Amino acid sequence: MARVLLHNSIYLADLAGPGTREWTPAQSGMIMTSLAVVLAGTWMALAALAGKTSTGAQSGNETRARGMAVVVSLIVAASGAGVTIMLSGYSSGGQMGLPLTAALTGTAACLLVRVSVPIQGVIGLGVVGLFSLLLIGRFFGELAMSHAVLLFLAPLLGWLTELPYIRQIRYAARGIARVLLTAAPVAVSLFLAQQRFAEESSRTGPGPREPSIEDYMKVSDL
Repeated sequence: MARVLLHNSIYLADLAGPGTREWTPAQSGMIMTSLAVVLAGTWMALAALAGKTSTGAQSGNETRARGMAVVVSLIVAASGAGVTIMLSGYSSGGQMGLPLTAALTGTAACLLVRVSVPIQGVIGLGVVGLFSLLLIGRFFGELAMSHAVLLFLAPLLGWLTELPYIRQIRYAARGIARVLLTAAPVAVSLFLAQQRFAEESSRTGPGPREPSIEDYMKVSDL
């Protein structure tokens, strides 16, 4: 996925002449391999979390609730990633998070009304979509690496609800806890991005009007 998105970019191609690419072949190979491992590992971990069985027989309601919690966690992460990228100065890149969020929200609505949905496929779509969004924001925008890592790994905090004592709580309450655990680092990332955006806006001198935070939020609403 990273190789496709970064194709013919300054990181992999000599756009300004021989030897001008940002990464050497060895560096690009190492980076691509590392990104692939992170993507695959996160995908498998969330798929396992959605399908993990409790002690005893797992009811259809619990299966649906588990899938719903993971999907909603991805919705929170994707929407937060879109806004964070916009606040990082890449408005068009951040807006790409809107269709991903809408698609995942539609799936969550189907689960809510008990429509049969291939939940593992939806999780794959959400994880790969979130990964792609953050990669674009990081390498083509000004999204901080710390924010990208925080947003991508946030849904994995749902595994904390599988700790021995917490597993005794009803699955519905644990599903809500998973979403809240995801929302916490997303909120931190949004807050830090907003603070950075405000600081950079305040340092802007006289000249053409720069987009304000309100402008970005209005675009997000549209």
